[in-house]
Amino acid sequence: MLSLVLALAGLEAPREFPVWPGEPPLYRDLGEIQANSGRLNRVSTPTLTHFPAQGSKTGAAIIICPGGAYSILAVEHEGYQVAQKYASKGIDAFVLKYRLPADGSIHPAPIWDALMSVRRIRLNAGQYGLDKRKVGILGFSAGGHLAASASSLWNRFPAPGTDGSEDLSRPSFSILVYPVISFTESFAHRGSRNNLLGDRKTDNRFAAKLSPEQHVTAATPPAFLAHSLDDKSVRIENSRVYHEALRKSSVSTELREYDQGGHGFGLGRPNQDSSAWFDQSIDWLKRQGLL
Repeated sequence: MLSLVLALAGLEAPREFPVWPGEPPLYRDLGEIQANSGRLNRVSTPTLTHFPAQGSKTGAAIIICPGGAYSILAVEHEGYQVAQKYASKGIDAFVLKYRLPADGSIHPAPIWDALMSVRRIRLNAGQYGLDKRKVGILGFSAGGHLAASASSLWNRFPAPGTDGSEDLSRPSFSILVYPVISFTESFAHRGSRNNLLGDRKTDNRFAAKLSPEQHVTAATPPAFLAHSLDDKSVRIENSRVYHEALRKSSVSTELREYDQGGHGFGLGRPNQDSSAWFDQSIDWLKRQGLL
């Protein structure tokens, strides 16, 4: 349906392709992907769906990680809709279907999928007409945890086959929208933590290894964060601790806090101030010299 709508509008239809050149490491055959109401799970083979930039091309690319507590992927309102919006601004957008720990795809499978996505887009930048210095990552909720992990742990969990060139997997920037961040603080999102940590969910040392705010360095890419004060699911303290960690490491960061939005608002809900985040992220990218 989406391809038909884009074709009628005279726009290039999105194309889906595998993240990995062959069988992914830690591969598990889960059968057919289960899809229901814009959500899916049982991802055996991670993929990227490319939404080409429209109009004046900026040379920037963004990889979008939908949320879903590492249990499902909200690919419609936290994936395809967002990709279309960035593509309309001249940014090539790629929606990542990453493997889910709730389906048995244990750590580090999801972060390997994210890191390999950045690496693959960067190595093929010429094919897409992109600037390899402008390949970023965006994540919502648990997808925000994945994007922050790719940004802060890119050299701690190198994907197989990188041959010592892990820096190719480092995102150029990150955009984090109501992200899950800490797994060790009292405000940790238990569902995401339990799904990702699995049998080691009570291991606090392991949880600390997967808490992005504890691994920020001067080499962590700049970040734009958006979160609402009335988010009862993933508390705003998650964004605040990552923002503060970036500031302490002298990494460029911007945190936008909103009065209304709750959780899972995607591009935004009518008459709520959190709907401003997308335009504000574009302004931030421009100030960073990325557009």
